[in-house]
Amino acid sequence: MEAHSELPQTEEAARDAIKRIAEGTQDILELSNRDLEQYQRSKDVLAPFNVELDIAAREYADLLTILGGCGTPREAVRFFLKNHAKELPRITVKDAVEKCLA
Repeated sequence: MEAHSELPQTEEAARDAIKRIAEGTQDILELSNRDLEQYQRSKDVLAPFNVELDIAAREYADLLTILGGCGTPREAVRFFLKNHAKELPRITVKDAVEKCLA
């Protein structure tokens, strides 16, 4: 976005922008090699879950806010899973009856 105080300058900037767009040379985001590698790794990690990078970053930031420095999201998930079993223990009817009678 450019701003000019004189109309001729504004018109020249507009013509230049139109020319760059027509030639496909308008400004584009340029990433350093390190940033590009991080971006590609992040996209690869998220691909199996069909989650966009910005959504994952927002979720992670929300988790850090909720935790308030009292641990990591990984620690919180492990604690939750440890204290909220996914499956009930398997027991036969005979063993259940015996436990009830005891």
